[in-house]
Amino acid sequence: MAPANTPLLDALERLKPPDHLCSIYETQEEQFAVAIPFIRIGLERGEKCIYIADAHNLEDVREALRAEVGDLEPAMRSGALELLTKEDAYMKRGHFDPDWMFTFWKEATDAALERGFSALRTAGETEWVQRGGPGLERWMEYESRLTHTLSQSKCVALCQYNRRVCSPAVILDVIRTHPLVIYGSTVCRNFYFVPADEFLAADSAASEVERVLSSIRERERLEGELRRANDELETRVRERTAELARANQDLAAQIRERQRAEQAVRSQQEAIRELSTPVLPIRDRMLIVPVIGSVDTTRARQLTEQVLRGIRAHRAKVVVIDVTGVATLDTVAANHLMLTAAAARLLGAHVILTGISSSIAQTLVTLGVDLTELTTMGDLQSGIEEGHKLLAEAGHAPGNSRAQAAAAGAERT
Repeated sequence: MAPANTPLLDALERLKPPDHLCSIYETQEEQFAVAIPFIRIGLERGEKCIYIADAHNLEDVREALRAEVGDLEPAMRSGALELLTKEDAYMKRGHFDPDWMFTFWKEATDAALERGFSALRTAGETEWVQRGGPGLERWMEYESRLTHTLSQSKCVALCQYNRRVCSPAVILDVIRTHPLVIYGSTVCRNFYFVPADEFLAADSAASEVERVLSSIRERERLEGELRRANDELETRVRERTAELARANQDLAAQIRERQRAEQAVRSQQEAIRELSTPVLPIRDRMLIVPVIGSVDTTRARQLTEQVLRGIRAHRAKVVVIDVTGVATLDTVAANHLMLTAAAARLLGAHVILTGISSSIAQTLVTLGVDLTELTTMGDLQSGIEEGHKLLAEAGHAPGNSRAQAAAAGAERT
């Protein structure tokens, strides 16, 4: 099972023929962190993979691949994976010859494609190169020319160099001869890559000077473009930020205006509710509540609230609810009306219901409403008279009514 992706693995996934890259490492752990996933990815893509290892390192490579890929035997039997040493490839003829190696890679690539593999993928170790051998003085020539050779084939090649074994001069040449460099966990397009014709030229120093100067100019040009692009981006960001700030201010103003409008609507609705079900004190301790129009569940709930507020505000003992102007009353609203009477009793007030129509009477009977605690009268006048009577019996003289107080004042005048 492949491990979860990391930036390094993502970069390795993007490699494809005819990439020519080098891995510069300092420990075997760093080496295998690149080389082993590199081979696994090739196997998963149906490529033929060749790993050329130092003889003393071959078993370590096998174990690392087994840990990454699993059983290697099926891949080795099918020819998808070959584990070789330098004697099987670079030094097969007893000495190193770059031209023979280019032929070797071409034939290996052609054979892989003929057998149905999608490409050839190779990874080679180079510590043995540093120990020297016949023809190895041409090794950097080989590395320099390999990029061009690979460009004409379906092969991707990884060359591995141990920084602790190779001299700084060798590592510098390695960097110059590979378009892609992996160091640590970073895969980089190589700014310091030198094409083979310049690297191998007799006046390579002069070519190097020209290339470096050209690179300096190009880098300055790119940095200038980057600065301009960054300035433009910052300008756009400032402008966009200002636009967003203005938009936020407009939105906040709209929200405040909407909140004010909603509050005004709520206030109007409250006023309408109070006007639609007025609670009128007609004398001390007596309220009259004329109800006109249809009474649904919502309005019945409002009626309850209005009546209870009126009782508390006026310390009322009698509440006359007149439903003369109500044609029909649904069962839920009728229940609310009875609940209003019960709640009024808890506050110490008696409810008198007046102006009951035949349809409302039928509704109350159908509900089986207990009217024993509720006084009903035929009309509003009878209800008011009954209210005066109840108050008188309770010791509340009618002389405190507003109307009588006004009349007494007129007589004194």
